[in-house]
Amino acid sequence: MNVELLIALGANVNAQDFQGHTPLHLAVIRLSQDVGNFTLYKNIMKELCFYGANRAIRTKQDQTPQQLLDEFASDLKRDQYLSLCNILTYQRQCCLIQRHRPITKTEKSAGIALFGVLFNLLMCTLYALGLWFIKQDEKSHQASEVF
Repeated sequence: MNVELLIALGANVNAQDFQGHTPLHLAVIRLSQDVGNFTLYKNIMKELCFYGANRAIRTKQDQTPQQLLDEFASDLKRDQYLSLCNILTYQRQCCLIQRHRPITKTEKSAGIALFGVLFNLLMCTLYALGLWFIKQDEKSHQASEVF
């Protein structure tokens, strides 16, 4: 998704344009113009929120993203509207555990999985070699103390 790339490159998820719209406001506005792409805009809103988009920022017309959504709620199915309301009005219950990415996302590439296995194997081998060298050093140190 392009949103992930922009965020990875350092885009500010709370940046505002001259009217006070944030990317979250703009996603809601674009959804109101293209309800057929509901899933796309819902995922964009989720990504923005996962990366810290402030749901309470108001435009110069004094509107939050939720208030913009309420303006065209009649164009959405009830379950679509409610799922967006859950995203736009979510309140974090506990700040002790904070995720930067959803846990459910997994990489499906076999190459990535193979790389992970080989990388772990390499790390274990290096660790074992390190332990072996430490043992050898201790043995040579003990032998030098005897003489």
